[in-house]
Amino acid sequence: MKNKKTLEIESPCNGNCTIDIITKYCIGCFRTIEEIIAWPSLSKEKRKEIIKLIEIRKKQLRKSTNQNE
Repeated sequence: MKNKKTLEIESPCNGNCTIDIITKYCIGCFRTIEEIIAWPSLSKEKRKEIIKLIEIRKKQLRKSTNQNE
């Protein structure tokens, strides 16, 4: 039987915690401050949604950075 820890979705925090004043996302994990604060109490489903949003945000930021070069 799996323990509870293996069933949880781990925080995407990597310790590089700074909120970008333009995007309002953490530059380390790409979450908003609201998502960071709520993370411990979120359901597994909501955490999955945020993980998907993080990937979208990363792609959007890469795309906008490439267009500005």
